[in-house]
Amino acid sequence: VAIGAAIRAAQAEGKESVREIVLTDVCAHSLGVEISRELTPGHREHGYFLPILDRNVPVPVSRSESLHTIHPDQDEITLGIFQGENRRIAENTPLGKLHVTGLRAKPGQRHPGEIDVRFTYDSNGILEVEVTVLETKCVLTKVIESRPGQLTPVQIDEAIRRLAPLKAHPRDLLQNRARLERAHRVYAELTGDARARFSMAIDSFEMALESQDPAAIGFASAVLESFFKGEDERQELDDPPPFAPPPDSAP
Repeated sequence: VAIGAAIRAAQAEGKESVREIVLTDVCAHSLGVEISRELTPGHREHGYFLPILDRNVPVPVSRSESLHTIHPDQDEITLGIFQGENRRIAENTPLGKLHVTGLRAKPGQRHPGEIDVRFTYDSNGILEVEVTVLETKCVLTKVIESRPGQLTPVQIDEAIRRLAPLKAHPRDLLQNRARLERAHRVYAELTGDARARFSMAIDSFEMALESQDPAAIGFASAVLESFFKGEDERQELDDPPPFAPPPDSAP
């Protein structure tokens, strides 16, 4: 905090030494939910912490995780929301709870007992927790303020409205879908070692999308683009030159 304040002051005074430094707001603590883990077959232990937003991630930010119930007959859960860095929730700070119902598995369901938990956080310290029941598309939300009472309800609604564009999963963005579609077309044209190497690049890109980490997505995208560029250059070399008619003979 002190270093950040000093840099801000130096930038305000126009100091040359800090002209190129860019300060960003970050999430000061990891934010996540309580989960249970199967430590050995048939034995589960409750009270573990699953971070959804890691500390020091630049804000505003929105990330999601998919979770599911322990038993197919389980119809409801109480989602505990926590802040901290310990792997057990007992050592972290509770922020709130969200009760979710309608999860019991039924014949023919595609997503029995599955929920998508999304955390969206901004520089005002507003955390929006959004839970979507994948089978029914029912959505529950809870807004948690780091400094309750500092913002009016209208200001909170406006902050949440501004965060809405961040909620699209990277895999659903048009540029990423287009990049994957092109990658699959290129893959189909390759063979041998070139196909194997390109497959690894596609895997890395898909894993980066699932991580929702902008830095990882940017790096994996650049790797794919370099493959695309190389493939375009190879095709240009392989293409025969255009047909040119012979010059007119002299009279």
